[in-house]
Amino acid sequence: MQEIRFKQFYHKADKFLNQYVNTGLPIILLGVQKDIAWFEEVSSYTKNFIQSISGNYDYFNEKQLADISWPVMFEHLQHQRKLLIKELEEKVGSHLVITGIQHIWQATKDGKAFKLLVEKDYRQSGFTTDGGYQFHERPTDKAYKIVTDAVDDIMEMVLDSGGQVFLTDNNLLKDYQHIAL
Repeated sequence: MQEIRFKQFYHKADKFLNQYVNTGLPIILLGVQKDIAWFEEVSSYTKNFIQSISGNYDYFNEKQLADISWPVMFEHLQHQRKLLIKELEEKVGSHLVITGIQHIWQATKDGKAFKLLVEKDYRQSGFTTDGGYQFHERPTDKAYKIVTDAVDDIMEMVLDSGGQVFLTDNNLLKDYQHIAL
């Protein structure tokens, strides 16, 4: 009876996660091994589980839980970055990669943004013409509008169009002008 009740509870908890978990969002489970096993049996997010950490954490505060989980998350994120860079290198040979902020601005405006990789500290100001459609790093003869951070604007446009944005460590994308789509 206890197992049935716990599984029902974890099934409700899993449904509650719907409002918080996006597809692909990594999840780390912390708890007693038996409870973790029951939750894994009923969860619809098993593909999101990256690791479980067994233990009794009933009296841990958020900071203590973060201290336990962060090394696991950091390792996961580092692994994901390596996979993204590998995928980028493979796509370059197929001519499926756009580099350089001007070309990426244009592709993003055209709605051709699926995955954007950008170095975490890369910033670029510039100027737009043609109603914001063309991006230039220097002022042009045409009437222009100043863009203080084109990288941030591109990231917002990619996310607004349903694309994904991934930040990398600095200099990982130096061969791609610090930004790749």
